[in-house]
Amino acid sequence: FMSDVIHGCHTIFPVPLAQGASFNRNLVRKAASIAAKEAASSGIHVTFSPMVDVTRDIRWGRVTEGYGEDAYLTGEMGYELVKGYQGDFSKDNIAACLKHFAGYGAPEAGRDYNEVTLSKETFFNFYMPAYARTLEAHPELVMTSFNTLFGIPATANKYLLRDILRGQYRYNGVIISDFASTANMIAHKYADSPLSAAMKSIKAGLDIDMMSDVYSKHLKLAAEKDPSILKLIDEAVLNVLKLKEKLGLFKDPYRGLIEDSQDRQFYDDGTNLELAIESTVLLKNNNLPLKNEKVHLMGEYADSRRTNGSWSWVGGHISNNKTLKEVFPNQTSYEEADIIIYCFGEGERESGESQSKTIPSVKLEDVKILKRLHENGKKVIGVVYSGRPLILTAVEPYLDSIVFAFYLGNQMSEAIKQLLLGEANFSGRLPMSIPLNVGQIPMSYRQFSTSRPRNTDDLTEQYVSNYKDSPNTPLYYFGDGLSYSEVKYHTLTLNKTKLSKGEALKLSVKLENLSHICTKEVVQVYINDLFSEIVRPKMELIRFEKVALNPRQTLLVELELKYESFMYK
Repeated sequence: FMSDVIHGCHTIFPVPLAQGASFNRNLVRKAASIAAKEAASSGIHVTFSPMVDVTRDIRWGRVTEGYGEDAYLTGEMGYELVKGYQGDFSKDNIAACLKHFAGYGAPEAGRDYNEVTLSKETFFNFYMPAYARTLEAHPELVMTSFNTLFGIPATANKYLLRDILRGQYRYNGVIISDFASTANMIAHKYADSPLSAAMKSIKAGLDIDMMSDVYSKHLKLAAEKDPSILKLIDEAVLNVLKLKEKLGLFKDPYRGLIEDSQDRQFYDDGTNLELAIESTVLLKNNNLPLKNEKVHLMGEYADSRRTNGSWSWVGGHISNNKTLKEVFPNQTSYEEADIIIYCFGEGERESGESQSKTIPSVKLEDVKILKRLHENGKKVIGVVYSGRPLILTAVEPYLDSIVFAFYLGNQMSEAIKQLLLGEANFSGRLPMSIPLNVGQIPMSYRQFSTSRPRNTDDLTEQYVSNYKDSPNTPLYYFGDGLSYSEVKYHTLTLNKTKLSKGEALKLSVKLENLSHICTKEVVQVYINDLFSEIVRPKMELIRFEKVALNPRQTLLVELELKYESFMYK
């Protein structure tokens, strides 16, 4: 009935963080629609996706399952996924579950399941907008999170579930716990027994207790002790029955299931490769695209089929994948190679749930090898395989070009091959900043000026907000990414200088592709409050659009900026 179809079912698409790097709403929706059709054919009716927790700490392993550090980008991706999964609720669609409500992406010290200590101002301005936008797509379920927020576990947090979710956002779907998070309240020391956990959860508004026996064994006694709970049980049961009715399960309990479900159904129409290409980010370029150079492939992942990423266990299998060595042309020995392609990073299972790290950096062995290659005068293209951003500072000087490939699923090797050879163009942009060092974490482009802003690059400057051993800036910012094309921006105009409630601002900008190849440009619109009633970040993303440009094409792009985009709480 329910399962983790996170980035594909039988066809495995790029991990969610990589999909965020695509900045392509349409492709993300199409991938979700294909995953839904494959899942439905296997008898799955609900997916525990999308995860729209805003994540700024790359130590946290579950950054791979979200869409990055920005609430606007995350909300847009979440909205498209819900629409893709649920469609018109035909037999080819499944119900989506927004998760994890709320604040799960901000655990203290990046340690999974740890407490969350966000202020209400920070939560409502920089985390809640991602949930709010996703709720506009009407996901049939919302999953609570493991963490505490405002001092109370989310699974029994009446303020979160009844006041905010049900009240302020008028959500009327099913609220489900995360795996045994109802029972986990005893470990939180918020409940002294399963009975106490049951009573607190049902009163807070939790409909389904997933994978513990708290409700099944203790709700009856809870209702005997407090008869008002009977009405709450009726409400929870009704919410679940409404979901099953909407899915058509009373008419057909096997809705969508292919008779011989042993044969996995694949419905990819080319979307997977297209999304893999657009999810890959070029960070540094001194020798791409390759032409007729002879190459030698090295590194831990050059000959690996494990390119799916975490959360691909439902139907994905590495037998569907090819290694980069299998697909790449013009390979030769190390001695004869013009260029080394070095594939490094972290394994596909090194990110995901319960995979937090204190030092999310490149492995020491890779640093040593890349240094030696550099000293030997080799030209090196680094391809990073990783579910999370990795600190690349130690190896960046030794790499002529850097491709951040994440984990791209079944089509990873083909996508990398086409990009390195110039058969396809890069268009991905970083969904999370890559810090210079661990001490900068949590890192985000959304920085504040502070009371004593740093004004120079001088590390010895006194009595300002800086470090004595590092710049404040990351190695690479959110939104960074190169391509083989040069796109020039001309004549940015606004249709008005004042904006009233209910109105929208129209931004127009002319893009010119100066290159002889096709490209896709991610137009990013940021704002900055010159003055506000509460302190605001120096930059905030409020709009983006991915635009296709033919060779030498000039295109006028018009973007609507809603009044609400300029608001804060």
